[in-house]
Parts: sequence; C-alpha cells; structure tokens
Amino acid sequence: MLRKKILYSAFALVILVYILHVVALKFYFYWQLPWFDSPMHFLGGIFTGLIVLYVYMLTKGQENILEIKENTLMNLILITIAIVGIVWEVWEYSFGLSFTRGNDFFGTIEDLYVGVIGALALYFFAKNYLVTFVNKN
Repeated sequence: MLRKKILYSAFALVILVYILHVVALKFYFYWQLPWFDSPMHFLGGIFTGLIVLYVYMLTKGQENILEIKENTLMNLILITIAIVGIVWEVWEYSFGLSFTRGNDFFGTIEDLYVGVIGALALYFFAKNYLVTFVNKN
C-alpha cells in the first residue's frame, strides 16, 4: 500500500514539475527570475528520492518502510541523486540549455547542491513522517 502511495506521489510531482516548467517557459521565468531554477532542482531531488525509495522497496519486496536499513536508503538516495544530477547537468550543457546563468561552473554546482538538498528533504520526511504513519496503521 505504501509503495503505491510513493509511486503516485512521484507521478503527481512529475506532473507538477512539468506544469511549472511549461509555465516558466511561456512566461520566461528562467530568464527573468534566475532563482526559479533552484526550486525546480529541489523538486527534482525529491522526485529522484521518491523513485529510489519506490524501486528499492519494489526490488526487495518490501511494503513497510521500517524494513529498510537507514544507512542503505540514505546512501542509495545520495548516490542516485549525484548520478542523475551530473547526467542532467551534462545534458543541459550539451544542448545549450544552461544559459540562464551564463554557463558558469558555480551555477552547475548550485543546481547539484539544491538537488541533493531536495533528496535529503525526502529522506528525512520518509524517515520521520512515513515511519510514524506506518506505526499508526
């Protein structure tokens, strides 16, 4: 049951990010509001964390988040967000899409950092809220 909720949450988040992205392109938010890129990377970090959590639970056949070793989940989320973030930034750069901040190295590092913060936010949410939710049911 919890696995499905995690998957549905990831799907809802992707739809939200897509809508925000379309609106941002239409109204030039990425160019006129340089900070707008950061919340998008934060949400991307949360999405990646949700997918890691879901896939981990699915492959291990777990329905209960209490069965997951704490360090295992955190390490998986951090490694995955690092890989996804780096691949994303290389993809943006190779297609000339990182132009909102002048293709600078520090902008890329900030994007990676914000993505990691989003993934860690998901981890701490899962660790605290979902464990409480599972214990109550």
